[in-house]
Amino acid sequence: MKNINKMRAYIEASNKIDPGTWINKVGKYLNNKIDGAFKIKFGPMHCTVWMRMYYQVPHDPDSMNEMHFEIDITSYQNKLRINLTEDTLAEKTIGQLILTPDQLGDLEAVRAMVLDKIQKFIAKEYAEYDFIY
Repeated sequence: MKNINKMRAYIEASNKIDPGTWINKVGKYLNNKIDGAFKIKFGPMHCTVWMRMYYQVPHDPDSMNEMHFEIDITSYQNKLRINLTEDTLAEKTIGQLILTPDQLGDLEAVRAMVLDKIQKFIAKEYAEYDFIY
């Protein structure tokens, strides 16, 4: 019985993540690997990455505008939470991703999930613009 409890405690301890380490690791990866990422800020148990995307108004080839997004990374209950927000006065929330420790092994998959969430939001919310990815 003692060995089973020791094994259970070992498994639970190995599945826990060090939140600060993963917040920084994911934030740095997203900042380096997302085209358009232009700023990163670290705080206690928090990281924010800003990114920009360019778009044109259809039928006006001379118009080139940019839109900024915030990728906020924090943790709770042994998980990472990534909040995606449109960086405007309204600060419209796009959505969030909750990542478990086993999903954090592949940072490229995390990047793909974040970009997929942003692209789905853009396609729905700003269908009248042509975004350049």
